[in-house]
Amino acid sequence: MDKVKGVDAVKELTPKQKAQKKWRDSHKEYIKLHNFEYKKKYREELKRKRMEYVATHQEEVNFLRQKNRLRHRGYCKKWSRKFPVKIQLRHLQRRSQTKDITIERIQKVYENNIKCYGTLTCYLCSKPIGFGQDCLEHKTPLSRGGNNHESNLDIAHRICNVSKSNKTVEEYIQWKTKRSH
Repeated sequence: MDKVKGVDAVKELTPKQKAQKKWRDSHKEYIKLHNFEYKKKYREELKRKRMEYVATHQEEVNFLRQKNRLRHRGYCKKWSRKFPVKIQLRHLQRRSQTKDITIERIQKVYENNIKCYGTLTCYLCSKPIGFGQDCLEHKTPLSRGGNNHESNLDIAHRICNVSKSNKTVEEYIQWKTKRSH
């Protein structure tokens, strides 16, 4: 039974559709590998087509992005209501990990970055950072045993920090070079 706009509807499959579904169910690994190889082979062309589509359908794309953002926000709210203890625990863990970062330490990290590069610069991509795009970054993430010492802190673009996630600097560089090929 499929849900169609809140109404229960029975969708009968034709014999051909049943055979196709049976084949797909029995060849999941093959399909997965085929899709991976296809995307790998035509990566640039698919990217170009996607960018072209986004450029020509900007209004529709923005609408769908907003819709997905709202849907995701709704899932997050439901999850946080369902597991409030996990939210509190996560907040306390994060707070205990960052309690020894002082304003003076942050100021020193910013000053060291400017002394090193001449202007506020992302240490991950070596490009200048615009106003409001900076982020304090742990070279070795707290989740991987890093600390809040000045030697482990630097400045990065927000987007670079997010894409680095919980990788070390070496892992991030390897990941970035592998991704660009």
